[in-house]
Amino acid sequence: MNDRSLNNHPKILALLPGFIPSTLMDVVAPLLKLEKSGYVNFNITLEFYAQPRTFKNKDLIIFCRNTDPRYKRLWDYVVEQHIPYIYDLDDDFYAMSQDNPLGSYHSMPTNLNMLTQYLQHAALVRVYSISLLERLARMGIAAELVTPPLNWDLIYPRKKTTLEGPVRIVYATSRKQDTLSDLFAEALHRLLRTHSGKVEIHFWGFCPETFQKIPGVVVHPFNSNYADYLRAFSSCEYDIGLAPMLDDEFHRGKTNAKYREYGACEIAGIYSRVPLYATCVQEGETGILVDNTPDDWYTALVRLVEDNYLCRQIGQAARNDNWRLHAPDRFEQVWMAQITQALSPKLEICRCYNQPLPEKTRSRVSWQNQRVVALIRRLKETSPMEWFQNLRLQVRNLVMMAQIRWRKHI
Repeated sequence: MNDRSLNNHPKILALLPGFIPSTLMDVVAPLLKLEKSGYVNFNITLEFYAQPRTFKNKDLIIFCRNTDPRYKRLWDYVVEQHIPYIYDLDDDFYAMSQDNPLGSYHSMPTNLNMLTQYLQHAALVRVYSISLLERLARMGIAAELVTPPLNWDLIYPRKKTTLEGPVRIVYATSRKQDTLSDLFAEALHRLLRTHSGKVEIHFWGFCPETFQKIPGVVVHPFNSNYADYLRAFSSCEYDIGLAPMLDDEFHRGKTNAKYREYGACEIAGIYSRVPLYATCVQEGETGILVDNTPDDWYTALVRLVEDNYLCRQIGQAARNDNWRLHAPDRFEQVWMAQITQALSPKLEICRCYNQPLPEKTRSRVSWQNQRVVALIRRLKETSPMEWFQNLRLQVRNLVMMAQIRWRKHI
């Protein structure tokens, strides 16, 4: 590691597998803010586009959700060049269900093995849940627990002080197929029957088939740009928010994103009574906690729909609580302290090299040739529709990188 002080703007590179809400919120947005404040020199690229020259003169690398063994050569290069790196882990991939494409991908043994290597050799590992912190400790991997972020710049202040017209209930998700909505579906159908014309249901990103084309139900398409989504979401000024959750190994590794977003928007949330929410929601004050039964969900919905004062009171208390827990710039301050730690000459940087490096087979084929061979192999294995979808994704990635690199915003 070169002898560079923080006063000389350390050069930091985020090497990500893709642009999704978690990588943008947890890594890109706070590092851009630190750069604008004059603390770091920040750049970003995706694994697909990276080459050895990408790492030239970089002081620190940041990984987030990187598990694909096809890009192991990039990690090999970082370790061989003794470039310290931070790994930001926001999901428990070790406990992911295989009943969906994303879970099947991340839970592949080859991907989990690659993830373990990333974590074992990191200068610092960031996690967002006690459950995941404890899992890594059992694996002999030290990590630091971080409070999740909340970007207040993306939240429009609420203008309505009283409920007007139908009570607006919202459920938002980024999942293409969302099974968590099954937890409240029966209760919500019942509410639409008993309170017809008095409520309006909004689904963001995914709408269960049983709710489609029903009067009083509004569907908003998924918006992959999280900043645009949160601005639009907060401007709608919803009254009640639904936050279903399961209490299993995988979901215990999640963060309380719904409580942060609903609370910041002054929405009175109804939350599953699981540790994820029971540890942050004050029952009857900053939210309503329910058991995952149709009767419990229905009772809570009716309670808030029929008591306008309680609904607004909970929404306002939730906003105040989130402002206290997630004060502006606090997340960036934690990032800066951890960057300082990872770059400090006093840090045993080679904690990341104390672990024996895995044996690797050296290929005589150049990186460029490897990419060509891999491209041809994927061409043979991929359908025309999949290629079209991949092309759209790559175009979106290039546009996003252009925004970040040259316009310095997302």
